[in-house]
Amino acid sequence: MYEPTFALQLRGLGESTEDPVRLSSRHSRSARENCCPDARCCPPEGTPLAAPGTSVMAAAAAYAGIQVRGSLRQMEARLAPLTGPPAEEQERALDAAAVDLVPRILRGTDCETVREETMGLARLVLDRLHAAPPNPRRPEADAQDDALLAHDEAAAIILGLQDRTTRDQAAEWMEGPLAPTVLRLWRALARRCVSSYAEHAAAPLTLAGWVAWSTGDQPEARVALSRALAADPEYLFAQLLHRACNEGMDPEPLRRCLRRERADRAVHAAAHAEADRVGGADAEGGARGVQQAPRVRRRRRPPLTGAAEAGEGNRTAGPLRNAGSLRPTGPGGANGPAGKARARRRSGPRGARGRQ
Repeated sequence: MYEPTFALQLRGLGESTEDPVRLSSRHSRSARENCCPDARCCPPEGTPLAAPGTSVMAAAAAYAGIQVRGSLRQMEARLAPLTGPPAEEQERALDAAAVDLVPRILRGTDCETVREETMGLARLVLDRLHAAPPNPRRPEADAQDDALLAHDEAAAIILGLQDRTTRDQAAEWMEGPLAPTVLRLWRALARRCVSSYAEHAAAPLTLAGWVAWSTGDQPEARVALSRALAADPEYLFAQLLHRACNEGMDPEPLRRCLRRERADRAVHAAAHAEADRVGGADAEGGARGVQQAPRVRRRRRPPLTGAAEAGEGNRTAGPLRNAGSLRPTGPGGANGPAGKARARRRSGPRGARGRQ
């Protein structure tokens, strides 16, 4: 039987007073000779090891889309706020956006407009990130996303997400081919919650945790939700998601609820659009009727009075203009007394006016 390498080394170190380095080298060479004397599989110079990530298993994992997640510290670093000059510029942008948006949100009269602006801007940035070529290396990928997001855009979206209804609408982006890009957007917004706006990171961090959990990435979901609770321990949405994720619950019931909300809102929007279209058409038709009404009134003939009944100023066109010649006449003819008396046969107010 062959003795293990470490047993040979221990025995040699206990019995000899030679140089330890020389002794270790001699025993290592002896161990190689004793373990496998066949030079075809164990050459004396050794066998080079493959570089990390180039094994068959690594290639198969890459083909299957499996990526190395990284350490907990690396995952937290992707969600940490910016530092240095970029953080100062972002804080100034947040201050400027707060002056404009916070009063509009608190008044309540302009909330719907702010929601539409926030979601529209978020979709614009999302399309921009999705069109960018993917970068497999995390630090470079995060830096690329930060470069595609302007400071004023990030400030407007961050402050808009402080509204609960807006945040719930954003939570509907939790599945489909855009889900990885949505996660990149929430990460980038979480990094923009700097300095005195650190508590505002609870909304984008919770959204990032929700998308990660919905797409099956539970480790990143736990990290994001933990950081959301660190930013705001009383944030209820983060509390509920964090507990559900840790207890291994299925996110599908919540996804179904958000799908129904999105469908109902789409139906209501379509109904309002149809009502506005019909109302606009009615208003336009009414306006045309008002414009045409004077022309209709001008076409009406005034009632015959006075001289008009006697045939003076009669505007009747066509054959009726000479209708008097078709009437049966008396002995005096058309101009005789019988014809004149017939023209004044009516009595009453009109006849009186005609006689005057």
